[in-house]
Amino acid sequence: MGLESGGSFLGYPFCQLTGLGGTAEVGASCFLLQVDGKNILLDAGVRVNRSGKESLPDLGKLGEMVDNLDLVLVSHAHMDHTGALPLILEMFPQVKIYCTKATKAITSILLRDAVKIMTYGAEEGEDEVLYDNDDIDRLLWVMVGVEKSKWHELIDGVWVNFHPCGHVLGASSILLLSLIHI
Repeated sequence: MGLESGGSFLGYPFCQLTGLGGTAEVGASCFLLQVDGKNILLDAGVRVNRSGKESLPDLGKLGEMVDNLDLVLVSHAHMDHTGALPLILEMFPQVKIYCTKATKAITSILLRDAVKIMTYGAEEGEDEVLYDNDDIDRLLWVMVGVEKSKWHELIDGVWVNFHPCGHVLGASSILLLSLIHI
């Protein structure tokens, strides 16, 4: 099965990957990984060439698929990977969000800039404001910057390693290991 429709991953029925955005385009990167009864979101970005709700990944589908998220993992700070994070936190206020320390710092700057751009666009009648600086403050309070190149057990039985990939400062290939079926 393709990423749009979900299905087992690599033939393992206890692992399903569903693309909510960014599967056939650049932007709105957002993937739901369901592994061993855990719901893990990989990135939550926006389409930078669109505005308002058109810029978002399919958050409605996410809400239909899961009642809760256990974890959000962020690969890097670019808006096509982080721009929808304040809305994810609004939908799932208890979720834990992890990234590298550099990604957290850069995300703060980029999201605050996005608020300025959305606000200006709204004043001109060309955009809608999806979130504000208070929403970003809440996000940064919850978001945890972790040490790269080290394994972290972020939820029971699921280990994560943010392996540097060189795309932008703080960017990582995210390695996941679930010990439940081993």
